[in-house]
Order: sequence, then structure tokens, then C-alpha cells
Amino acid sequence: FSSPDGGVNLHGVLALEDINPREVFCYIPNKILISTESCRNSEIAEIYRNNEELFISNSERDYYIILVFLMYERAKGSRSFWHHYFEVA
Repeated sequence: FSSPDGGVNLHGVLALEDINPREVFCYIPNKILISTESCRNSEIAEIYRNNEELFISNSERDYYIILVFLMYERAKGSRSFWHHYFEVA
């Protein structure tokens, strides 16, 4: 799709059939979701436990939790499960 000004391309979806309330039409496995909970239970959980003052009492706690996880995974390079997602531009 093109934006009304002809500049930015927009991406979206169009349903060809009616979608009933509470009907699942898209499934995303938990394995590929990044949440504060999945970060805290990841292989770097110790970082969060050892620095609770940064990840519990801070007003931007959730942002920092995910940011640290993403930085760690990005630093792993091609060894990271997320590598292919990072490479998508």
C-alpha cells in the first residue's frame, strides 16, 4: 500500500472472510515472544537477580530488562536464536 502522500509504504493485512469474536486467526508461539518475564528467566537471569535495584525499583524497569536482554543476544552474533531477526532490516 502507499500512503496518501505517496511517500511511505504501509504494510498490513486484509481479511477475506469474517473473523468471529475470540476466533484465533494468528498464532505466535511463546518461544518467539520477548517479554520481561522471558528475559528474567533466560540464561542471563543472574544479571537481573544481582542488580535488582536497576530492574525492580526503576521507573523504566521493563525497558531496561528487555534492553539488556537484546544487547546480550545481539552480542552473541550468529549463535543467538534471534540472529536472523536482528538481521532483518
